[in-house]
Amino acid sequence: MEKYIFRSNGQYMGFIVNNYLFSRDNAYLGWVEADNVWDAGGNFRGKLIEITGHAYILRSMFTVSPIPKPPKPFPRPVQLPTPQPNILPIIPPIGYQDGF
Repeated sequence: MEKYIFRSNGQYMGFIVNNYLFSRDNAYLGWVEADNVWDAGGNFRGKLIEITGHAYILRSMFTVSPIPKPPKPFPRPVQLPTPQPNILPIIPPIGYQDGF
């Protein structure tokens, strides 16, 4: 089952399947461990956070990022889910911004 990811401006960004993050166009972007999101190069991009029933990848501007991890092998291609409509923008929590 996939989880749909949005930017704080309400734009549909992509989706997560089996803890792998893909863009709205099905390009591999990275992976998720617990609630931490890493890009394809192994760099920390933020936390997976739910706000008003929608998922976002948000990064604190006031904390030091964890050290990069070794990149994971690219996953097998997945079936592109039905594109999600954009949603209303949110105001991220104080000190947070979009991770992608």
